[in-house]
Amino acid sequence: MDVANAPSGRCRKIIEDADNIFNLSFREEIQVGCEEYSESNPEGFICLSESHNALCDDIVIERLSDPALYKYDSAMLNYCLGGHGHYGFRKAAAEIVNDKIKPFIPLKPEDLFVFLGVTASISAVAHVLTDEGDYILTASPVYWAIPRDIELLGFTKTVFVDLTSDVLPGETAPFHLTLDKMVAAYDKAIAEGKKVKAVFLVNPGNPIADVYPISLVSDIIHWAHGKNLHVIVDEIYMLSTFNDTTFTSVHTIENIPDRNKLHWLWGMSKDFGIAGFRAAFIHTVNPLVQKALVVLNDAMTISHPVQCFLSRFLEDRAWIDNVYMPTNKKRLLEVHTYARKRLTEIGIPHLARNAGFVIWCDLRKFLKRPTFEAEMDVVKHLFNAGKGILGSPGLCFYCTEPGWMRIVITIEMSQLIRAFDRLEESINTVGMIADTEPTDDEITVVDSASGPSATLEELLSAARSQINDSNWLDHNTAEQWAESNPTVYNQYRNEIDKPQ
Repeated sequence: MDVANAPSGRCRKIIEDADNIFNLSFREEIQVGCEEYSESNPEGFICLSESHNALCDDIVIERLSDPALYKYDSAMLNYCLGGHGHYGFRKAAAEIVNDKIKPFIPLKPEDLFVFLGVTASISAVAHVLTDEGDYILTASPVYWAIPRDIELLGFTKTVFVDLTSDVLPGETAPFHLTLDKMVAAYDKAIAEGKKVKAVFLVNPGNPIADVYPISLVSDIIHWAHGKNLHVIVDEIYMLSTFNDTTFTSVHTIENIPDRNKLHWLWGMSKDFGIAGFRAAFIHTVNPLVQKALVVLNDAMTISHPVQCFLSRFLEDRAWIDNVYMPTNKKRLLEVHTYARKRLTEIGIPHLARNAGFVIWCDLRKFLKRPTFEAEMDVVKHLFNAGKGILGSPGLCFYCTEPGWMRIVITIEMSQLIRAFDRLEESINTVGMIADTEPTDDEITVVDSASGPSATLEELLSAARSQINDSNWLDHNTAEQWAESNPTVYNQYRNEIDKPQ
């Protein structure tokens, strides 16, 4: 498909950005002749790349099968007027959130907006808080769709706080977020001429599954206030902790300097395992942001009947508190315990966290070379070797270090056991992978023809030949360099523009 024929630049950019992720997760290969595992197809590949919690499907399906949830009346056939969402749904959500996280100021239904999943919620908030070309600051590795969602409506861009596996003095774990790292990333962005308008936090995180201490969240909010930045906090996994891990919500902070600059996201996809309903909430007390969200809500909310069904679902607190929540936490602990044991036995280092559905696996020792191409080779090998598994390469999550992979483990236990059996079998044959050829961006100057005693002229000739034979220049233009290095470029322009 030739994207040059797209009807607009926006259409072309959306397609190109989507293709980048599509290719990273090699979904095109999956769609050609590959079928996913199921009871009727035990030979299919096992998907460990979709962050969905299927552990409680049995009890959730049983609950959703109750005819009492589906009472229709004429009002449900009409639009859900008001721009906020169904009041009963917002009221039920506020009550359960207030009970579970004990906020300093209880959430009110009138400050909640029902949106079509957290994906739409991120896009809506980013669109309202920023102008085209502005930036939002967030830590990476980060769930791949968040930068896409930030950019989708308003063409806002993302600047990353790049976290690495290096454990620095005073830190206790790899990929450790600190206020100092956030400040450094912000200062660098400002020096490069980028206009940063907001900070985006995901807590608990994805793909690392870190649970940030509330002291760090508070420090970031106070620092952001000093820089006149809004803070968006995505707590979509807030009820998906286990093993007695305590999650403390941003709403528990007493001394937030300006609550008009705090915007909170949560949904039912993760904590209740019902992603297909696409139900999420934005909480904000900013009256101007609320007015804008009322307008966007018309195009980005879920159907009126579904909101009514889900309000009754949330109102059944006896089932949620006594059946679902304890069962979910118990099963989360079981699959995490099993997965960590198997990873250790197989010899795959990993980060163990007590939240979420994922484990961040360190595959660096299995790479032929420390490159993202070699990372993709290993991930593809795990998929293609025999009856495979599908994980997500670290590059999908904007990780700056090659060699990491996220696996989702919240699947039925017998399927999880089969997945790790396949992982063990395929990882033992990683050494059979052919070494990845250098990419066009990895120009090797000295080739076999040059030899170790090549002269400078021969080296330069080889370099020119390799550059001309590759598409390196297509991907490394002067315009791209100028955009990536605005400060240096402006100084350069000032010098060459001076009268001689």
